[in-house]
Amino acid sequence: MTRVRSFSKPWTLLVAIILVITTVGLAAPASAQQQVVEPLYRLYKGAPSYDHFYTASAAEKDNAVKKYGYRYEGITGDVLSSPDSALVPLYRLYRAAIYDHFYTTSATEKNNAVKKYGYRYEGIAGYVYPASSKSGTPLYRLYIGGSHSDHFYTASAAERDSAVRGGYKYEGVAARLW
Repeated sequence: MTRVRSFSKPWTLLVAIILVITTVGLAAPASAQQQVVEPLYRLYKGAPSYDHFYTASAAEKDNAVKKYGYRYEGITGDVLSSPDSALVPLYRLYRAAIYDHFYTTSATEKNNAVKKYGYRYEGIAGYVYPASSKSGTPLYRLYIGGSHSDHFYTASAAERDSAVRGGYKYEGVAARLW
C-alpha cells in the first residue's frame, strides 16, 4: 500500500516544493553560459614587424610583451567571453609573411583571408555586436599596405582620423564592442 502525504495547509505544500527544487538542483540548463566581460588588450610591435595585436587574455598579453617584444598600449574596449543571440564572433587571423594580425566578424572574409592571402586562423578573440548593430561602441578598422603592412583597430574616432593622416586607409566599422 502506497502512502500519500496530504498537506493540510497550502504553505506546507509550497515549502515541500521549494525543498524538492533545491534538493534536486533545478537550475539553468548546462548549455547556458555565464557571460564574462573581458578587456580587449592592444599591443604593438615596431620594426621590422609593425604589427598591432589584440587579445582578451591577460596571460597572452604578458607573454607577447615578455617573449615577442610587443609593447602594451592599453585596452581598446570590452568583448564577451561567450556567444549569445545578439553577438557575433570576432575572428583572429595572422599572416606571418607580413607580420599582420587581422580581425573580422565575417566568416566569409575569414575563409577568404585563409584561402587567398595566406592568413592562419587563430580562433575567436571574443564576442562583439555586429557592425550594423545600434548597440556598443564602434571598433574602427584601418589598414596600411606596403613594406609595413598592418591592420589597426581603435574605438577612438580621433585616433582613427590621426591614423588616416599617417597613411592608413579607413576600412569602416569592423564590429561594435561591449
